[in-house]
Amino acid sequence: MKDTKIVFVGIAVLVLFPLLSHGVRSVIKLRKDKKAKNIYYSLAVSLIACIAVIALIIGTYRFTISYQAPLVVEQYLRDEGFAYLEDKGIDYQKYSAFLSENIYENDDGTVTMYIQLQSGDENIYMVINMKKQGKGWQVIEHEIITGDYEEYPELKKRFYPI
Repeated sequence: MKDTKIVFVGIAVLVLFPLLSHGVRSVIKLRKDKKAKNIYYSLAVSLIACIAVIALIIGTYRFTISYQAPLVVEQYLRDEGFAYLEDKGIDYQKYSAFLSENIYENDDGTVTMYIQLQSGDENIYMVINMKKQGKGWQVIEHEIITGDYEEYPELKKRFYPI
């Protein structure tokens, strides 16, 4: 999620900077020509263009975080997953969270991702199943994996920090 925010802020800066600089140059030029009425039109057009670009970027960001399965898992973990761990008596703040690198597709059309919580030598694994809903993903079930981890070969693959 942090990386996604950084990318979208970067895009906003790269798109808005030329718009704002063009608007300022137009105002300065019109001010030198003493055309006060046109200054207001130039300011209004620049402001409307900036608002439209900001709305487009925010809409694209919201679509992205609901469409990309890893981002949905991260958001779900922050919104509900940590509360689930607290209910199970696990102090999640002692752990670092990692997300499975792969997305595993199931036969029923759902996808599965794994979360690893690590504190020193202790690991806790969670499985999160999601189904496609409209243009995004919805978490349908999550649980802590208990017992023999050998039944889950996916847990031996790479995880990356979230």
